[in-house]
Amino acid sequence: MIKPLRKRHLQIWSLFLVLLPFIIVFGTRAVPKPATGILLQQSSNKWLPLILQSADKVPYTIHLRSSIDTSVLQLQWISKTALTSPSALIYQGYPGQPGGQLLGRIEAMGSYQFPVKTDGAGPLTFVLYDLIRKQNIDTIKFDK
Repeated sequence: MIKPLRKRHLQIWSLFLVLLPFIIVFGTRAVPKPATGILLQQSSNKWLPLILQSADKVPYTIHLRSSIDTSVLQLQWISKTALTSPSALIYQGYPGQPGGQLLGRIEAMGSYQFPVKTDGAGPLTFVLYDLIRKQNIDTIKFDK
């Protein structure tokens, strides 16, 4: 290396020596804090008073609840353990079919509530759907 290149090389490395601590400090402050323990589902504990039907499975329990006059229905989902699928969605009806409606997302252990629409006679069908694998995990049917 010739003398002008050695001098320029020393200047650049000296500048890096001074600026690098500032870059590290400001870079670590710019990283946002992770949002831990925040569910995307709104938590509301206003359960309807009557339990019409229940289904008890190993990883979860499901209750179909209603108001006193049975005009309003609600699905209560209680996860006993964490689901094996990180992207589980609950549908009323079958996803991709006519009448299949997304109710919400099941994320972790805990209780979830979803409003249920009644549109006529016949059993209510709820499908737990894996969004990543694009397959049904489970199907639950309740008679009205």
